[in-house]
Amino acid sequence: MSGIEWLNVVSEKWAVYLAHCVIDSMVICLLVGLLWYAIRPRASAKFGYFVFVILLLKVIIPGQYSATTYIMGFLSEFRSTPSQSIPMDADKMAGFFGPGKSGFGDQGEGPTPAVSSTQPMLPPLSILSWLMAAWLMIVCAGIIRLAWIFRCTHWFIRYTEPLDQKSFPIHLENLQRISNIKRPVRWVTAPWVKSPAAMGWFRPVIALPKDMDKTLTPNQIQWILLHELSHITWYDSIVLLLQKIVLVLFFFHPAVWWICWNIDQLREYACDDDALAKTDASLSDCGEGFLSVAKQSNGFPALVPAALGIIDYKTMIRKRLMRILDNQRKVRSELSFSAMAVLVAMMVIAIPFSGRLSFAQEAFWRKLDIDQSQRPAPREHAKMVYDSKRDVMILHGGVQRNASNQEVTSSETWEFDGQTWKLVSDEGPDRWYFGLAYDESTGKTVLYGGFAVRDGNWQAELYDDTWEWDGANWTRVEEHSGDPASGLALVYYPPLQIVLRIGGFWVKNYKWEKGYPNTYEWDGQYWIQFAQGGPTGICNAFYDEKSDRILVLQTDLVTVGTGVGDFDNYLHLWEFDGFQWTQTHQGVEKDMVFKSVGLNPITSELVSFGGILFRESLKSNLFRKWTGGRWEEIVTDVKPGARSASAMAYDSKRSRFILFGGSDTQFLNDTWELQIGGASGVSNQLWTLY
Repeated sequence: MSGIEWLNVVSEKWAVYLAHCVIDSMVICLLVGLLWYAIRPRASAKFGYFVFVILLLKVIIPGQYSATTYIMGFLSEFRSTPSQSIPMDADKMAGFFGPGKSGFGDQGEGPTPAVSSTQPMLPPLSILSWLMAAWLMIVCAGIIRLAWIFRCTHWFIRYTEPLDQKSFPIHLENLQRISNIKRPVRWVTAPWVKSPAAMGWFRPVIALPKDMDKTLTPNQIQWILLHELSHITWYDSIVLLLQKIVLVLFFFHPAVWWICWNIDQLREYACDDDALAKTDASLSDCGEGFLSVAKQSNGFPALVPAALGIIDYKTMIRKRLMRILDNQRKVRSELSFSAMAVLVAMMVIAIPFSGRLSFAQEAFWRKLDIDQSQRPAPREHAKMVYDSKRDVMILHGGVQRNASNQEVTSSETWEFDGQTWKLVSDEGPDRWYFGLAYDESTGKTVLYGGFAVRDGNWQAELYDDTWEWDGANWTRVEEHSGDPASGLALVYYPPLQIVLRIGGFWVKNYKWEKGYPNTYEWDGQYWIQFAQGGPTGICNAFYDEKSDRILVLQTDLVTVGTGVGDFDNYLHLWEFDGFQWTQTHQGVEKDMVFKSVGLNPITSELVSFGGILFRESLKSNLFRKWTGGRWEEIVTDVKPGARSASAMAYDSKRSRFILFGGSDTQFLNDTWELQIGGASGVSNQLWTLY
């Protein structure tokens, strides 16, 4: 991967992270903010302070689950539908591979695809990369400014001298004892200090004006110092540092400024209340002391934001003074057990909460009243394509059970109009693991190759013939088109208005004989070689209109043992620009086989559902997208149960995927709809059960 490609990938992840943080924090701020303004007349300032600190943490931690997902996950314990993965039926696997067979042969590994020697042109920097660069410049400037400010604060502290505690009218150690502070506190003074201030993250320092004991009474001094010690008790300097860092990173986020404004205000309110609860001074003494310090603080240095002084003009001096003098108000300084329990519960719920998933991925069940006799029989390994001319899904073939409960390949062709299924033919080729594509230029559906099941043998016959479906009848156009093949992909290529045949492999006596690395085009009568090299083995191919390329996901099976299902499967990704193949990802990770795969035309991302991880003998209900060189799980509130070998195709008119059937512990015939929206990925999934 080139440096530019790496930057483009990183910028996409950066944009997704920031978008998730912004959306999640906006949603949780709206919910918690409304709740706080409803309860604040009865809640303590300290409780509110910690509520908004939790919100600040939420800004930088995007959520991982939605509220409805959490509820549905809890309720799923009472449902019988499999939720994640189910063990494969060993007897059924043995039937698939044949008695005593371990898979597609004992060769040790499958065919190795040839990699194009021509390097693709470097892509330009994306808009997201430029935006990330601008963001980094602003953040770096903010960090430099923040570092300079804290350096200046440290410099100011250096130019202080220890406070003469013997001549000071207040016993400072007693105040520390009252405030339950066991850490050593440095008491300093300097001519530049005009207002008492607390500083230091782990080694606290309290700076006092030189003439403080001459302008204030002992009771007033006691209340003011208890206020500063309260900052130290609750580690407010660390929260202040977190505020500054988050403001630098999310300088563009209005919710961050709103959260920090509330934290600043509630922090001072909480320290005022804490000092009022611990002092012997009267409310009038405290108010006069507060006002006196406010008058003297005009000369306080501007470059000391790391200091927590009793005077902070952002917290509205007049309002604080009225709170201090209010003798009708009940002063609440300590957090009760119930308040702490609420804060813990809020942290557990709010931090992983995702507003993005809750609102952008809302999913629900909707079942259509379709009788079993009016939909295809349960089956797996059927294929489905979308006929854009007649606006129907075409489902053909697969493996099902006959009246004698024997596994047979189906010759049926069904159509789905968005609401109902209709059997339109039962005289087509009986196949599974074949290639199928809709030819938009001719309005016909093309089928090639595949297996037939005979007497329980899933690989009794391997075909190399070509068929066409015109909406009413199947016609075998070519009986022998080359080598017999299975697992191949057919895809329509709009720029040339042709159907291409990609990949596939030949299995004989349950042994992998060879793969097909060349690409062929269908001219209506014959297959003609179109390009050399490229993917081989099990392939899924899609045309991406945005990049004007064909994307192919290839899966290899590699035998690692002698038992049933005792092999691994590895993933490769290819691109075809109409002239040559380029391998963009080489098989270095295990992947599902017999999964349902589609291309999201909005984002040009591959999406997949289910499949088998043979090595672990599990069938899955993982719903994923391919991004950044790896599969990333997509969280939805509702999705199909674990299965493999389902048929899936994209309805371009209605912008949705249709998924049918497959198998878990038995063959299935349910129909699902997946709607995808959003310009930044799979952001609005809606699985619907028909």
